Amino acid sequence: MSKKNKEKVVLDTHYTSGEEIFNNKYVPVNHGKRPHLWLGFAKAVARIFVRKPEVVWKTEIPSEPCLFVCNHTKIYAPVAILLYYKNVRLWANFYFMYLKDCWNHMMKKVLKDRNPILKGVAALIMPLVVWTFKSIESIPVFHDTRVKYTFTEFVDTLNAGKCSMVFPERTENQVSKYVYEFNRGFTFVAQTYFKQTGKLLKFYPVYCCQSLKKFVVGEPITYNPDEPMRAQSVKIAEYLQNEVTAIADSLGEHDIVLYG
Repeated sequence: MSKKNKEKVVLDTHYTSGEEIFNNKYVPVNHGKRPHLWLGFAKAVARIFVRKPEVVWKTEIPSEPCLFVCNHTKIYAPVAILLYYKNVRLWANFYFMYLKDCWNHMMKKVLKDRNPILKGVAALIMPLVVWTFKSIESIPVFHDTRVKYTFTEFVDTLNAGKCSMVFPERTENQVSKYVYEFNRGFTFVAQTYFKQTGKLLKFYPVYCCQSLKKFVVGEPITYNPDEPMRAQSVKIAEYLQNEVTAIADSLGEHDIVLYG
């Protein structure tokens, strides 16, 4: 990587509206590369079928970049953010960004006992899947010692003035009618962020209601550097999943789309 590409961009990150924090027009985190024209075309087509959601704030609007923690739905939540909110960088499992890893994941897990024809179709579109995930600049989520790369990407994202969103639901252990249990590993990024910047990361619970086309943002929880991280990770994750459930309850009866 060239010296030029390593330089950080210093930006005014004081946001003045909910729309601004979700949709700021500045700051690509891909070191100034332009998105491929085909990606822009694909997004334009997708917007015909996916209506822009409303963002509802039940808390004060953040004054600096933060981490939004959202239920996954099936695919609506990440797709809607990707299509309409440029200032939010999504987390995504690393294997969607590397062809060999994507192949192993699909063939050994997702499609392990499925029809050979389906496997053939998956093999044909897999390069497109990998290209798409690389093009949208997701933060790759690793589940081993390479997680330090995930955390580095996250810190660089916030330092560049962008917010981030993670979808931490497991695919088992449903804790309410709206969500599955949240993984806890993502919470440790707050410790890294504090060590590198001296700033206290705020985690904002977000409930995506697909049927109402809304993202509802609740009261945040803030990292405490004086509290042991292992115990704090449980506290943060449980707070967020409980708040997402409470936000969902506050919307009254609506169609629920679960992740699993």
